Amino acid sequence: HYRIENIKIEEADSTGSEDAFVAGLVFGLHKDKTFEETVKLASALGALNASTFDVCNVNYDEAEKISDQVKVVTVGKKIKSIDVTPRAL
Repeated sequence: HYRIENIKIEEADSTGSEDAFVAGLVFGLHKDKTFEETVKLASALGALNASTFDVCNVNYDEAEKISDQVKVVTVGKKIKSIDVTPRAL
């Protein structure tokens, strides 16, 4: 589990911010970014969207630049991974 500590913004209108966040997740996965890079970018896109009255009209370069300010914090214990690779009998 993770907690995202997003950047502080002056909110104008949050309409479409969830859509901007999801678009950031999809884009990050499509571009083979790491989990942390993807979540940071998605959070920055959602925050920037909320800082304007335009809906989902966010400058990608600005989002990429401020994504470094977003913190991703691990919460709780790490889960145990299980190797499910098939083995020869």
